[in-house]
Amino acid sequence: MHILNVTTASLDDLIEPVDLGQAPAELVAASFSDSDLAALAGAWGPELPELRLAALRDLRHPMSVDLWIERVASGARAVLVRLLGGYDWWAYGCERLAAVARERGIALALLPGECRADDPRLAALSTVGPGARAGLLACFREGGPENMRAALLGLARVGGRAVAAPAAAPLPRVGLYLPGAGVRGLEAAEAAGRPLVAVLFYRSMLLANDHAPVDALVAALEAEGLAARAVFLPNLREPEVLAALEPALRRMRAAAIVTATAFAAGEEAGLFARLGVPVFQVVPATTRREAWAEGQRGLMPADLAMHVVLPELDGRILAGAVSFKEVAPLDVRLGLRLQRNRPEAGRVAQVARRVAAHLALAATPP
Repeated sequence: MHILNVTTASLDDLIEPVDLGQAPAELVAASFSDSDLAALAGAWGPELPELRLAALRDLRHPMSVDLWIERVASGARAVLVRLLGGYDWWAYGCERLAAVARERGIALALLPGECRADDPRLAALSTVGPGARAGLLACFREGGPENMRAALLGLARVGGRAVAAPAAAPLPRVGLYLPGAGVRGLEAAEAAGRPLVAVLFYRSMLLANDHAPVDALVAALEAEGLAARAVFLPNLREPEVLAALEPALRRMRAAAIVTATAFAAGEEAGLFARLGVPVFQVVPATTRREAWAEGQRGLMPADLAMHVVLPELDGRILAGAVSFKEVAPLDVRLGLRLQRNRPEAGRVAQVARRVAAHLALAATPP
C-alpha cells in the first residue's frame, strides 16, 4: 500500500501578494461581492467625495492587506467594508484595519454581507456609531441605485462632510424598472396605446446597476413601434412573486413576454399558459463573447442548459443571446476593473425585430 505524501496550507499561503496600485481617496469601500462594487460604482458621481473601490478577493494575502491599508485606507476619512461570510473570511484585514482606524481617527464601518443578524465582532471593531452603521447596512440590504447613493452620502457624513444622508428607502422585491426614470411598484402597471411587451429580468441585475442589456432591449422594442415595460423580480419560483406578477401583466395587457430569467422549474409555466401569450427567452450569457463567436456550438454548456434547452421544454421561444460578460477597462477614478453585462447591439435589435414580426403575424387575418 502506498501512502500519499500530502501537506496542508492555509488559503493565505496559496495566494500571491498583489499591489492594487490604487491612490488614496477620501472615501474607500471594499467587498467580496462584485454586485456591491458595481452598485457603488454606478451610484458614485464627480459631485461626491473621491472614492476608491477594492475587491476583497484580491486582498487575501496578509502582505496585500498591509500594503493596501498603508497606501490607500490609511489616508481615507471613511472606510466601508462589506464581508460576505462575516468576520472569519477577512479576520486579519478586519483587525489591522480597525487598529489603523483607531490610531488615525478614521470612520470605519465593517458590515456583514448577508441579510441576517449582525456579526457582533464586526460591530465591535467598527469606529462609527451604531446608528450610522445601521443606516449604512440598511442601504445595502435594500439595495438599488438610490440606496447606494445614500450609502455613499452616509459614508461621507461619518467621515466629516456636512452633507445630508437620506435613510434607506425600501425597494420592492417585484416592480417596474423605467430606464432613465427609476423604479415603480407594480401597482403602476397599466396598458399602453399599442402592443406591449413585458421584459422580465432578475432583481440582482438592478441592485448591481448591471442592467444595460435590459435598457438596450427596451429601447429596441420601442424602436419597433412596441411599448416595452421592464419588470424586475427575484425569481420565478416563489408563489408570492407569481401572485404579484400575474395581475400586473394582465393590467398591462401584455401581448408578449421577453424573459432574461433562466429556467426555474416552478409554477411559471402555468402562469405563462394562463396568460396565453408568446414567451421569448433571451440569454444574458456568461459565455465569453469570443468563445460564442468562434465556437461551433456558440454558448457554453451551462448557458445552453439554463437558457436554451430547459426553457424550450417549458414552451419558451428562444430569441438568442443579448449580452456577454466582459471585464471593463480600469476605471482610474475608482481604481477598479468591473465585470459588466455588455449588450450585443446587433443581437438585441434582432430580438426586437423577431418579437415585432411575431406579433404582426399573429394580428394578420388568415
